[in-house]
Amino acid sequence: MLSNIASTILGLLLVYASVLDQRFVLSPAWTWLGSVAGIVIVVLALWSRGLDYHPWHANTALALGVSLVGSTLIERAIVTPSAAVTWIVFWVGLLVAFFALWAALYHPSAEAMAEE
Repeated sequence: MLSNIASTILGLLLVYASVLDQRFVLSPAWTWLGSVAGIVIVVLALWSRGLDYHPWHANTALALGVSLVGSTLIERAIVTPSAAVTWIVFWVGLLVAFFALWAALYHPSAEAMAEE
């Protein structure tokens, strides 16, 4: 649950950076910080995969973290439009925060767990 809360906070920070602080996302330092954020998302997803009731939340966050790392690596290699960078960071942050919060709050009843 702690990893999901940390993922939620990190996702909200990514959304904040893409919407309210675009200078930060479009700066040259972002390629390194975006890669670090993606790696942290991957590590938190691997940590929470074994702790959640259903692993698909963590698997989705894992894929989103890998896509953020991949997009920052591509951004280092070629010139990427600023709108694309902003939208990628926004959607990765939003989806990571949404699924991590869902996984942190979702606890099925004992009857539902017995039926599975």
